[in-house]
Amino acid sequence: MIHVTRRHALICIAALATEPACAAPIEIAVPNFAAGTPADTELARTISSIIAVNLGQQFQWFTLTRDAQVRVTGTVTKQADGRIRVEFHLWNGDTQLAWQQYFSTPSNSRRIGNIISNAVYERLTGEKGNFSAP
Repeated sequence: MIHVTRRHALICIAALATEPACAAPIEIAVPNFAAGTPADTELARTISSIIAVNLGQQFQWFTLTRDAQVRVTGTVTKQADGRIRVEFHLWNGDTQLAWQQYFSTPSNSRRIGNIISNAVYERLTGEKGNFSAP
């Protein structure tokens, strides 16, 4: 099990990733989110792609891979009122580290992807994420 604490994150930042404990970024997988219905597939892929791009840009912390112990999974389902429900889980092996769901309009999909990216970043590094929608 990978364990990253706030202290670990601060040491890595201070040492500019030269400490042995900081030498290897955390491998993380962000597979396509599941779609509640076939019509939700494109939106599910869009949101999971936003998360993967955001975390992938944090190369000092994360390495994206298809098969990793740490992974972000989720589902996207359109509701009867036109909103979407986006649920995500952050896993470390079989241990769930975080879970949350959000309801919004489909036009806010980028914002939801950024919110989830921030939650994952904070949970794994101890620092607030700074991903925001343009």
